[in-house]
Amino acid sequence: MPTLRSRLELLELGERTLPSAVAPVLPTLGGGLAATVTAHPLLGAGVGTYHGPQVTIDAGTSFAVTGTATLRGLGSFAVKGSVQGVGFIASGRATGQLVLSNARGTITLALHGAVQTGFSQPPTELVYVVTAGTGAFSHVSGYGAVGMIRHPAPTAFGQPPSGVISFTFS
Repeated sequence: MPTLRSRLELLELGERTLPSAVAPVLPTLGGGLAATVTAHPLLGAGVGTYHGPQVTIDAGTSFAVTGTATLRGLGSFAVKGSVQGVGFIASGRATGQLVLSNARGTITLALHGAVQTGFSQPPTELVYVVTAGTGAFSHVSGYGAVGMIRHPAPTAFGQPPSGVISFTFS
């Protein structure tokens, strides 16, 4: 029986420039093109409440938030959204969405956390990417971090059904 052999060849690809920092995960638009995003984080803080419904065994921990936040240069906003933790998988990322709204328009933020093991509580800091804006905020773009500290804090035995939450946008 004849032996098949492959001839391997090394091709030079040319000069490459390595990035100096890790870029955030960008949302995609129709056609698979990445949205244009600039590093212009929202800066500010807020408070509100959270409500964690019963934990769905396979889906992991989630909670809904409502509150208010004041962002430097943009004003005061009502905040609504949710965060979903890692469920029945070896590892994954918490995800979520926040919608900031006032009489001048809305800003929608997609959230994602660092890689965690299955059934971990959602992290206290998530990365955000501005995915949409309306009205006076239709030009807003960027990414940054949002801290979400829940009081009372979740424990190893699960999360309280509700409490107070503080937001820090940076």
